[in-house]
Amino acid sequence: MTKSLFSHPLYSFFWLAALGVALTLQVSDAFAQTNKTASKLSAPELLYLQKVVREPLTALMQERGPRTPKNNPSMPHLSNPLARVVTALLDGQIVARAWELRTPEPLLQGAMTLGAKVLTNPDTGRILTAEELPRAKLGIAVLQALTEVKSDLEIRQGDAVIILNGFTFGVGLPSDLKPDYKISDLLTQACVASGLRPGVWRINDRTTIFSAIVDEALE
Repeated sequence: MTKSLFSHPLYSFFWLAALGVALTLQVSDAFAQTNKTASKLSAPELLYLQKVVREPLTALMQERGPRTPKNNPSMPHLSNPLARVVTALLDGQIVARAWELRTPEPLLQGAMTLGAKVLTNPDTGRILTAEELPRAKLGIAVLQALTEVKSDLEIRQGDAVIILNGFTFGVGLPSDLKPDYKISDLLTQACVASGLRPGVWRINDRTTIFSAIVDEALE
């Protein structure tokens, strides 16, 4: 019986390699399409965004459906399809995280979608119990102007990092660490949080690193 060409080990290798390249290009394209000009979010925008992110948590505790956020013409960033990361914390520790890097959904609606996802989808981390919900906090980070970098020396203090290794994404935010953190610590944190080995970010031929300007709204 003859074997199909598609069952050959080399086919699998090249297919996986091509998929890894496609993922890298997708991340780059995501920011190229939605972040051509980066500008910081205003304080009112971040405050409103934080309330929107928390709405799914409030709705769960009150046993009702989440209220749909309203667009505000004075907050233009919230209508843009900017990349975002939502983190659920319990007693100061990260328990779940979800992100959208490429999506046509406006930031405002996307923030609520991710807020619900980190609370209900086990793929994002640990699902909180009803007893833990009152102690939980949700934070959101908005990423813009992503740039591929070759080493930690090219990353500015205060930027977010994204690590792509094979099929695994890792995201590191400044708020994940103490204010006096080192860039190498942030990269290590991004690896560990996504299940990668701590030093994977140092292997340039297997890992792609991006940095991004970030605005964070934390409770």
